[in-house]
This record gives sequence, structure tokens and C-alpha cells, in this order.
Amino acid sequence: MKNAEFNKAVARLRGRDVVVVGDPGLDEYVYGTAAAVAKEAPVLALEAARRVFAPGQAANVAANAAALGAQVALVGLAGADEYGARLAGLLEGRGVDVAGLVSEAGRPTTYKVKYVASEVQRHDQHVFHVYWEDRRPPGRAAARRLREAARAALGRARALVLSDYDNGTLTPRLVRELLPEAARRGVVTVANARGDLKKFRGVEAVVANREELERAAGGGTARREDLAAAMARAARRLEARYLIITAGSEGMYGWPFRGGVRHLPPAAREVVDVTGAGDTVTAAVAAGLAAGLGFSLVLEVANAAAAAVVAQEGTSAATPRELGRYVKGR
Repeated sequence: MKNAEFNKAVARLRGRDVVVVGDPGLDEYVYGTAAAVAKEAPVLALEAARRVFAPGQAANVAANAAALGAQVALVGLAGADEYGARLAGLLEGRGVDVAGLVSEAGRPTTYKVKYVASEVQRHDQHVFHVYWEDRRPPGRAAARRLREAARAALGRARALVLSDYDNGTLTPRLVRELLPEAARRGVVTVANARGDLKKFRGVEAVVANREELERAAGGGTARREDLAAAMARAARRLEARYLIITAGSEGMYGWPFRGGVRHLPPAAREVVDVTGAGDTVTAAVAAGLAAGLGFSLVLEVANAAAAAVVAQEGTSAATPRELGRYVKGR
């Protein structure tokens, strides 16, 4: 791809209105050195040096879309606690509208702590993670406020992202209401989900990994030569127009492309941390479709964005300036 064409495409992302409805979370990274085995028990002792907070899950999708230049609003469940307040502050600092964050008595903010060992001349290594999550569906009052916030945000949207991490926001009823409303308004819809993709039947674009594709297609994804048939089968079952598969060291696959599947090899020159790369791809796909880019260009932008974030530590976001470094042939 010519650099001028790619840069022009990325510039078109700026100012596009994207609404993300899903499960927000707060990520904390604790970096340190593996000092020794603890005296009290046969476990590794990490000597902490610094802490970093970042938006996670659907909040990471929102932060990535904003970093690409989109105007972003986030709707989702978050607790009325210190973690929710910190998350809202981080998002506001990135230009994300957080008026749609809905709190509910007794529900904590999804919060994940990731302990990472840093050693000289080595990549950082995740030692272990601790998760605080509440998977209950919202009560009637909170569910009503979520519906109202989502419908209000749709009024100015060009793209709607449904980002499901199975933490309660995207109930079947909310999805059933939002997809037809988005279609009526001409809003592009994109879904990514940790769980079952079937509840997003009718969404325009689906971002998934190989395991999620396997479930949606009913098998047949083990060999690369079978992917085209599996992706076509999954797209038919989900009634999706586009399917984007993130495949780690294999790169990305997009369907349909000239009657088959397009494979994009990984653009990253170095992989430091793959955390949140799927969220980045989802954000780039939504912003690209909202900007009216052709599917091939959307895939190029998403692949470059993924390369930019896996080259950074922790949960991160790619900016338009960074994307150009990962265009093939630059």
C-alpha cells in the first residue's frame, strides 16, 4: 500500500462519532524485579518498583478509538467506588465521554491487577493476575439507565461497538434493542465478545479470535486452508457482513475479500505485550467503517494499530502518527 493512501485513510478517522457499549474495567500493572523466593512460603517475591493504571476491556476499546481521533462515548456498568472514579478520570483525560457509565448499589468496578517482572535485557514477564469481577446482570433500574444512555448516545453515532466481557452490561434485551435501532439510523455495528457471539446475530462486523471462530463456525478451523470455509460459515450463522479474526503470531484474517479470505501477516517488528490487542483491532475496525473506508483499508489500519500496541508494555493505545511505521513497504 502507498503511504499517501494509508495516511489519507487514517486522517479520515478523525472526528467520527463512535459509541462503545460494553463492560468497562480498570487495569493496574505492578512492575518490579523477581527478588527471591519469599521466606514465608515457596512462592516468588516481586520487589515492586512502579504502578501503572489503564482503561481495560470495553474502556480500552473506547480509549483506542479516541486515540485514533474518533469522538467517543462509553456506556457500561461501573461501580461507585475508587476504581470507577479512577477509570472515569483516565477516560476523560483521553477525551472519552463517560456520561453513560452507570453505577449500581453493591456492584464493584471490574478491576484487574497484573504483576509483571522486569529484568535487564529481557522482555517483561507477567507473573500472575488478580481479577475482581461481578458477572450478575444489572437490576431493573440500572438496566433502564443503560438503555436510556445507549439510545441517547446513538443519536449522534456513526458506529456502535458492542464489547462484551460477560460482566453484565450487554444483556440479551439491550442487544436486541440496540441492533435494530442502529440499523434504522444507518449506524455501523461492530461486536467483540469473550463469550457466545450468537447473541450478536445481525451485527455488521465481528472481531473474534481463533477460539471464538471455532465456536461460531462449529469447528473446522485447525488448518489455515480451512479458514475461508469456516469464516464464511460463521458469518452466515451470525448474519454478519464482515468477519475479522485475530490470530496472534499468524496476524489477521478478513472475510470476505475477493471471494475468499485476506491474510495480513503481523506488522509488528517486536512484540512486547499482546494485552488488549483485540480491543485495539475492534476500535480501528469501528472507526474505519464509520469513516466509510473500504474493507481492505479497514484491515490495513487495524493491522497497523495492533502492531503499534503490541510493541508497548501493558494496556496501550495507538495514535495516527504511530500507525505509519507499520505500513507494509514504508
